[in-house]
Amino acid sequence: NLCVDRSYKAGKILANIIYSRSCFGSRPVCNLIGFSHGAALIFYCLEELYELQKKDPTFDAKNIIENVCLMGSPITIDHQKWNNIRSVVSGRVINCYSRGDWVLGLIHRVMNISLDVAGLSIVDVPGIENVDVTHISPGHSSYKQQIPDILKYVNIYQ
Repeated sequence: NLCVDRSYKAGKILANIIYSRSCFGSRPVCNLIGFSHGAALIFYCLEELYELQKKDPTFDAKNIIENVCLMGSPITIDHQKWNNIRSVVSGRVINCYSRGDWVLGLIHRVMNISLDVAGLSIVDVPGIENVDVTHISPGHSSYKQQIPDILKYVNIYQ
């Protein structure tokens, strides 16, 4: 899928930009917030930061990434991958999902991808906050307009 491929590539590029400019000091300064393929881009970015951190012991992504909020994410619920991304975030990792997101479910079914995607259900990994936003955003197409309400609901700016 073109969108998935571009999200993956852009996520790796963003991670390398963050890594190359890792002069942010020792205090986390960056919140990453994304919806749909933007959430996937962030997820892939965090995966790449995890790999970069393994290769370079002087690099600590937690000094850069404070909080992450992923909404309507077309990404895996693989526990190891979520544990890896959790390890590079100093604050909260929030998975916002909508049980009524039939668009996300349909796309994954058509593409023969598992229905176990983060945007449809919980990610059962310690340290991941799962927030059901069905009452705010009943479907994929309503996320865009509801992002301010969702961010307020999850209290991302504590």
